[in-house]
Amino acid sequence: MNPLPLVTGVVLAGGASSRMGTSKARVLLNGKPMIGYVTDVLSAVTDTIMVISNSDDLADLPYPVYPDVFRGCGPLGGIHSALTHTTTEINVVVSCDMPFVTSHIIRVLLDAQASAMVTVPVHNGNTEPLCGVYSRRAATTIEKLLQRQQWKMMDALKILTTTYVDVSSMGIADHCFTNINTPGELQKYDRPSTHFQGED
Repeated sequence: MNPLPLVTGVVLAGGASSRMGTSKARVLLNGKPMIGYVTDVLSAVTDTIMVISNSDDLADLPYPVYPDVFRGCGPLGGIHSALTHTTTEINVVVSCDMPFVTSHIIRVLLDAQASAMVTVPVHNGNTEPLCGVYSRRAATTIEKLLQRQQWKMMDALKILTTTYVDVSSMGIADHCFTNINTPGELQKYDRPSTHFQGED
């Protein structure tokens, strides 16, 4: 019997994409679906990948796709679903609309996670919970929050045992944690000169 994977990569793709007007995961950025940038990076640093989405349009991906257990709860609901379905203790979670995240950042978080339930980066004073390492042990606490309709990510981090990793001095590009939510933001970065993730 093969041992279970040590780390699972999770792509959050369950948002409504109302501001984009179409599925953000499928939107082309320099000719490539945004979700492809995220899965490429996760493939380099994790053992297996899953996608969390409430849409049927990602069924053709070469990864298992799971819906939210608690619908309409935002990213926290997606993370809960991932931690419910995962087979590993350690899980790297990245939103599908963050195509500039690098494998270097993820390795830094994995190195820092130790026994924390959550490990997230802080860049220029901003906490980035949608690019983080989440322990499967956090699922029970998150489920209780969702049952109480407490859906805010930052509130969850305060309750969970969270390690904050300041990456501001690591020479990371300012747009590394950028979320692309609108056609205007997509147009801004849809050019060959953009420095994409995966480059250490």
